[in-house]
Amino acid sequence: MSLVITSMNDNFGIMYDASKPPSIVYPGSIAVGGYLGGNTPHAWTVQEWNNASGNGRLRMLPIWVGYLESDPIGHAKQAAATAINLGWKAFAHNRRYIGLDKETQTDVVWQSAFAAQLSLEGFSCIDYRSLSAIVSDPTPSNADNWVADWDVPPNFNEAPRIEAIQFAANISFASTEVDLSVISKRMFEHLGRGPRK
Repeated sequence: MSLVITSMNDNFGIMYDASKPPSIVYPGSIAVGGYLGGNTPHAWTVQEWNNASGNGRLRMLPIWVGYLESDPIGHAKQAAATAINLGWKAFAHNRRYIGLDKETQTDVVWQSAFAAQLSLEGFSCIDYRSLSAIVSDPTPSNADNWVADWDVPPNFNEAPRIEAIQFAANISFASTEVDLSVISKRMFEHLGRGPRK
């Protein structure tokens, strides 16, 4: 798959994510996103994180699904505690990202409260939504953006604070499907490191 990136000075590499993790690393990727918990059908196990990251060779983005959930503060506390239990350190260098996936739901008050509590817990929030949702209802200022904008050249100037753009979805790989994002150098620096213990 060829990729043309527009308006990005610090493009850095490809991250893949999947609902059901593959047992091997997606070729050419430098990072992997997987599910930590919340309203998701499958939270990744330690072994799945290690397999999908090449035993920690890739950087990792844990994702919390806040779709149709109440209590953003409680969810942020759960997300942080789960990340810590998987071996990511709170208040680590550059504060590790935890992705927030609200699917099609937009609730900026909820998102802002979640991001604020994550910060108190020692992590940063990157909000995953479609470009059209972010443009019509901007992400709160205390979170960065991971934008879904498929099948067009990724453009990091489409909205403020974009650190990743998911440009392709549902690619068959290793008995599952993966989505692909291009990430910035800054995002790479905010991702988890090393194998899960």
